[in-house]
Amino acid sequence: MKKKYWLLLIVVFCLLSCHTAKNGENLTLARILDGLGLSDYPDARTIDRPKRYNDTKLFNVKRERNMNSGINLGHVVQVPYKGGWGRTIKEHDFDAIHDAGFYYVRIPVAFTPHQEISEDACKADPNLFKHLDWVINSILKRDMVAILDYHNLLAGGQYTFASEEERIRNEENFLTFWKVVSERYREYPPGLYFELANEPHVPVTPALWNEYTGKVIPQIRNSGGNNKTRMIVVAADILVNPRTHYWDQIGGVHQLKIPSTVEDPNIIVTFHYYLPGTFAHQGEGLVDIPARVSRKWVGNRWDNTDRQKEFIKRKFDVMSRWAEKNNREIMMGEFGTTIYADIDSRVNWIRFVREQAEARGMSWLFWGFYEGGSYGALYNQSNRYWNESILNALLPAGEPAPGKGIQPGTNVAELAALLEDPEWKIRKNAAISLMCLGPGAEPALPALIRACRDEEWQVRKPAAQALANIGHASYPGVQVLTEALKDEEWQVRKEAALALAAIGAPSYPAIPALTDASKDSEWQVCSAAVTAFGGIGRAARPVLPFLFELLNHEEWIVRKEVVQALVAIAPDDPGVLAALQRSSSGDPEAQVYNAAAIALGMINDAAAR
Repeated sequence: MKKKYWLLLIVVFCLLSCHTAKNGENLTLARILDGLGLSDYPDARTIDRPKRYNDTKLFNVKRERNMNSGINLGHVVQVPYKGGWGRTIKEHDFDAIHDAGFYYVRIPVAFTPHQEISEDACKADPNLFKHLDWVINSILKRDMVAILDYHNLLAGGQYTFASEEERIRNEENFLTFWKVVSERYREYPPGLYFELANEPHVPVTPALWNEYTGKVIPQIRNSGGNNKTRMIVVAADILVNPRTHYWDQIGGVHQLKIPSTVEDPNIIVTFHYYLPGTFAHQGEGLVDIPARVSRKWVGNRWDNTDRQKEFIKRKFDVMSRWAEKNNREIMMGEFGTTIYADIDSRVNWIRFVREQAEARGMSWLFWGFYEGGSYGALYNQSNRYWNESILNALLPAGEPAPGKGIQPGTNVAELAALLEDPEWKIRKNAAISLMCLGPGAEPALPALIRACRDEEWQVRKPAAQALANIGHASYPGVQVLTEALKDEEWQVRKEAALALAAIGAPSYPAIPALTDASKDSEWQVCSAAVTAFGGIGRAARPVLPFLFELLNHEEWIVRKEVVQALVAIAPDDPGVLAALQRSSSGDPEAQVYNAAAIALGMINDAAAR
């Protein structure tokens, strides 16, 4: 080796030694090589490679649900404007996913590459989203979470924008897609999540990705309905080495800028894990890895040696520290290996990666569902059987799922009993399951009322939501919901107010507490309290002067809720008519003055009749 290269290595070693010694880390040559991207991966072995497949087929699987688990459907929703929907998926496939114990189902949605997305074209074609509607509904009706993923923010292999016009068009496509989707699905239940984009990377740099998310998150929230509080999944931008095209999404999380948990608690951060690439991607030609290169990796094994485990743990530790610092939930949205790795190595790697995610409270989604592709090969659709080795690595047979989970098919009485479980995560999951039952959860009403006083706010929140979904029949819970308007956690205060709104007129004893709640420092609580006044109706007439004042609130959503509440409380009041007229002509926000104009029209129509 030339002298200058030796000197360079010595300098790098000294710098890394100083850095790691300062931070109290244990420095080894392997760690230096890993950090420089010069090593293959820890303890690689290519000898005595076993047969690729030595697993067995597994039919008719029924297992306990793992509330952390998920599966990627793969390319089943490729959305061109004319013909073709990607791979076919059947009704029985969703049954298989549900019965195996998976909870999250990710739906990658991809328009034709380089397709310019037009709002007019999307709305002009009534069949464009018809297939996607069916996929989403098939997941939701089985009590699973559907994650709608905008999968092609960038065409494959694109690392630069040809012009500023092309960059602007990319952003417009992104915002238009989410505008159309938000409007279409705003009334869908909370079990539908929106994932903003799959694997953002250059030319959408971290700074540009922050601009994109800064525009689209408010756009989704302001579209109304359940989108106000819908879970939004945001990926960290992938840092791409310009020479080697080495992808580092875990490092990219440090440059991600999203609202704080106080500003928006309903955001999940996601990352993908296929490391080390020389194992996980072996044999597969990708955009950045030519097949001639990855074929040389075929035979690399994974035996879960101490050094191999440490390699994985270090990556997950980075995400854990970021999540703890930012108080954010983390989702590993993709992980998996190619079918070219031997089955024993695949099982070792998949099981350990899954265990590391669960140990840190992360949800995970395996790529992918279908046998036939290079990655995953978990389920044979034609013959309806699972790859037993891989499925057991993901959802071990006979082992309790993390936090026990909730068995599919658990009845209302059993769910009500689980609200008393000593483990708070079980109580939380039981409350969420009851919330999803809507009015059908009414037999659990006494237990849900008690749960509104649970010591964990994560239980109190879904318990209040469940009471709201039961509706008018939840009137015995008015007292406990009134107390919850002073809860230390603002999300609970908001859900309590919305539950009182759903109960309607019997909530009138809560009017004084709701008046205080409408002065809450969190505008979401204020808005919910105003909604409750509207739900109570004419009995809330004494608060009209206060509602008139709230028409000057700085948050337009609050003003819009006031307009709607005024119509519900006293449509015949002269003061209400005057206030609506002022809002219809003078409010600076279109959604407020349009709502006021509609309200006046309804009042006039009623008077004419």
